[in-house]
Amino acid sequence: MRKPGLPENEAERLASLHAFDVLDTLPEANYDDIVSLAAQICGVPVALISLVDEKRQWFKARVGLDATETPRDISFCGHVVESSATLVVGDAAQDERFADNPLVSGDPRIRFYAGAPLRDAAGHSLGTLCVIDRAPRELRPQQLEQLESLSRLVVALLEQRIEVKKRAAAQEALAAARLMQQRFFDLSLDMLCVAGFDGFFKHLNPAFSETLGFTDEELKSRPFMEFVHPDDHDSTTAVVRALGERTGQLVNFENRFMKKDSSDYCWLRWSATFDPDSDTMFAGARDVTEERLNGARLHEALNAAEVATRAKSAFLTSMSHELRTPLNSVIGFTNLLAKNKRDNLNEEELLYLQRISANGRHLLSLINDVLDISRIEGAGIEQTDEVFDIGELVREVVGELQGAIAGARNNIRVDIPDGLTPLAAVRRRLKQVVINLVGNANKFTQRGEIAVRVRGRNGCPAWLEVADTGPGIDAANLGRIFEAFQQADAGHSRAHGGTGLGLSISKSLCDAMQFELGVLSELGNGSTFFVAFDPMEAPPTHIRPTVGTAEAP
Repeated sequence: MRKPGLPENEAERLASLHAFDVLDTLPEANYDDIVSLAAQICGVPVALISLVDEKRQWFKARVGLDATETPRDISFCGHVVESSATLVVGDAAQDERFADNPLVSGDPRIRFYAGAPLRDAAGHSLGTLCVIDRAPRELRPQQLEQLESLSRLVVALLEQRIEVKKRAAAQEALAAARLMQQRFFDLSLDMLCVAGFDGFFKHLNPAFSETLGFTDEELKSRPFMEFVHPDDHDSTTAVVRALGERTGQLVNFENRFMKKDSSDYCWLRWSATFDPDSDTMFAGARDVTEERLNGARLHEALNAAEVATRAKSAFLTSMSHELRTPLNSVIGFTNLLAKNKRDNLNEEELLYLQRISANGRHLLSLINDVLDISRIEGAGIEQTDEVFDIGELVREVVGELQGAIAGARNNIRVDIPDGLTPLAAVRRRLKQVVINLVGNANKFTQRGEIAVRVRGRNGCPAWLEVADTGPGIDAANLGRIFEAFQQADAGHSRAHGGTGLGLSISKSLCDAMQFELGVLSELGNGSTFFVAFDPMEAPPTHIRPTVGTAEAP
């Protein structure tokens, strides 16, 4: 006996066989009918649909045989799988390949065998459609052709089995997707709907009834335009018309929708699109009534705040002018009295006059600062740029403050690169900022050094910095020094005087000119204030420029 060998493509053949998922399945009428027909055509008592796996041949359908499988190594069908060709054995007892085969010498005592391969689309032989007799015989050519035709019908049924399974899996996946879609549709807090161009809702999720109070039936029974506020009819109609013209595009709009339990309308924000294949609109909406009300309240509050700010600024401007006129008279007459009556007044009386004059000047400075704040808040600062030399402006400021600097026994250094292009800015306001920064540095530095430097980028002024060797600023206070009436330490205002408005005014002036005013400071290591003419060119915050160097950080 010769055992059947393995075909060269055995691994691929087995993979294809298992892919059909037919092994060890229950009998099926279609396959049973084929083996019955094969037995009748060939005039034999036994016919089988045999599928050959790794170690056995298993019978999907059988007639005239009780066994459901036999070992592969003694099977006739194994030889058909090996050669992938039809095999006919007229008398197995006389064939040296099968004479001593247990299936020949014992039950079922095979003498005649004819098997046609079951080839899949890739040419793999999965098994056979075979007919068997217990006596020698031959098949007519027509019978053999019909046997091979029936074998192809078996393969077609197997392939149909896969297609049916694929369709079933696809339908199952589609059903699951639809279920998930329906759950999302039903559970969505947003209002989701499908509407037709006939003007009626077709499908609505529960959020519609929860928001509007109408039932699904009530909403579907009337044209949806009947629920739209009359003032929004035209705009909504235009949107619906636009949807039909913008196939597949998303259109966003808002309108007011009727609510059942009140005479009020709610504002809905819609996103909608049109599907030409189904001639329907798909839309989602959200109730934004509260958002609308809050926006209106905020708008009213902003308007009220603007009115209040303008009124406050007008009041401060008016009061500042009213106060400055008599105060200038007090200061002027005090100075005149101290000058003309010096010989007739004792030292104590002269001291009183000096204090009146000093306090008057301090009060006048405060009034001027308040007037500047009111102008800034009221957008009353001139914004006409001039083109000027930043170096000349710095030297001009230092010259004007030279007396105060000498009085504090401070040294001041000016460092300005040659060849810088002119700067475009509101010169008078930038000068005011520089005066404030240099004045502050001088106020908080005693017997120290102040440096005023301009830094350039590509020949253009990039930023101006004023550095001092004063006490520096605690990190906890850096964030509030630019607020009105604030100083880094409350004790400083008592020790050095000042209103706390200088830096706030400077910050507002820089903001108005689209400059950046910042500070780099460490407690005990002095401070550096900088004005960046281009905020993108501001010095890096992790570098603290030092007073003793003239190089750019």
